[in-house]
Amino acid sequence: MNIELLQKTQEYIKANPERIEMRAWVRGNDAEGNPIYPYMPAELPTRLGVKMCVSAIAAAIWNATERKENEPMAIYASGPDLLGIESVSLWNSLVLISRWPEDLGVRYAEDSNDEERSAATVERIQRLIDSQAVPAD
Repeated sequence: MNIELLQKTQEYIKANPERIEMRAWVRGNDAEGNPIYPYMPAELPTRLGVKMCVSAIAAAIWNATERKENEPMAIYASGPDLLGIESVSLWNSLVLISRWPEDLGVRYAEDSNDEERSAATVERIQRLIDSQAVPAD
């Protein structure tokens, strides 16, 4: 698992709570007002109103920090590979709110505000990281 990229994703979400949206990969409009979805922004969005899921944020961070010049851009669907999560079940437990622990799913509920959704998402990522930690000998 790519803990470093997960942690960078957490930090981005903490700093930009208005950007998290786990019910869609990417939602919003480009500078000309055209819908972004199903396309992936080449960089982290700075335009007001653009929201992204964990997978899309991780892909945008990777594009900005890890991608080599000759490599193709990562898109939201690249998330499992970029984050090193091979298990479909484990991946779904990160990106599908219905698979989150109940307390976090409730915190992310429709009536939550940006800060509550952001905090719940950051906690979900942290629990995933913690569940994969290997105890030291």
